[in-house]
Amino acid sequence: MDLNADLHQRAVLDTTALPWAPSPMAGVERRMLVGALIRLGSLG
Repeated sequence: MDLNADLHQRAVLDTTALPWAPSPMAGVERRMLVGALIRLGSLG
């Protein structure tokens, strides 16, 4: 099953629901958007 395979349909990702991940730089955190998009089926 290909999620979001129809590129004419809108796909929405709520980035505020994604967890923060530590960055290699001290004091910096980030949200991993690429992994979230792959899970949605929008990439890959």
